[in-house]
Amino acid sequence: MIENIDYAIFSFVNQGLSNPIFDSLLPIIRNKWIWLPLYLFLIVFFIYKYQLKSIYVILGAIITVALADFFSSGIIKPWVQRPRPCNTAIIQESMYLLIDCRNSFSFISSHACNHFSLAIFFSSMIKNRTNSKPLTSLFLFWASAIGVSQIYVGAHFPIDILVGAIFGGFIGWIVVKLCRFILCERMDHKI
Repeated sequence: MIENIDYAIFSFVNQGLSNPIFDSLLPIIRNKWIWLPLYLFLIVFFIYKYQLKSIYVILGAIITVALADFFSSGIIKPWVQRPRPCNTAIIQESMYLLIDCRNSFSFISSHACNHFSLAIFFSSMIKNRTNSKPLTSLFLFWASAIGVSQIYVGAHFPIDILVGAIFGGFIGWIVVKLCRFILCERMDHKI
């Protein structure tokens, strides 16, 4: 039942939304050379805003993405061993593949897990600041766009993205709680 819904949503996004604009844009969105400057900008922003104290935020972000990637790629994918869409016989012939078909596992999406962990981490670290809601929306939109692009190009099934996003968001939230618990006094309650 869930697998059939997953395949149907995958087909809708991968084939039903197919158009020349998405064909050009979505493979680029999932490319690390596009999103890496955003994260470098955030690091520079925190350094500018908090000077030496920014080291705690930067270390928190590194820990967040390291945990997200470790659990998604190192533990969950080898344990579940779900094939990627391009290696799934039922939909292999009809799918629209815009990237090279990798012979690695699909569940959970490391892209979704990593980006949602950082989206929750960064948005939580700036929470209660002036204009934090638009930034939170921007972080979540960015992570969602990367997740949808993974389905569109044929790299992941929707459930891979959804569970990766939830798991990554949870990791980001846990690291924020730990950072705030450990560093609240050092940061003078300003972050």
